[in-house]
Amino acid sequence: MNTLDRPPCRRCLLEDMTEETKLFATVREYLAAVPRNVKTPDSAYRARLETCRRCENLRNGMCALCGCFVEMRAVKATNTCPDTPPRWSE
Repeated sequence: MNTLDRPPCRRCLLEDMTEETKLFATVREYLAAVPRNVKTPDSAYRARLETCRRCENLRNGMCALCGCFVEMRAVKATNTCPDTPPRWSE
């Protein structure tokens, strides 16, 4: 059964999914390529992801509000949570 045939994985990030997918490999490459000067500090990045894990809008690693992969949105310091009010404090 592929990922599209399964019900949505609530509270899962791409990094949590057991199958190594080509998509996650691409996301990892993107995360590694983001310049350090625009990246969210690691502790804040992890805090953002933990907040997303508790959010009812997280589906299969994507935010149901904006359609982004949360790892990609959270990695840039200038990005914000799309919820109203935003769930990320910084």
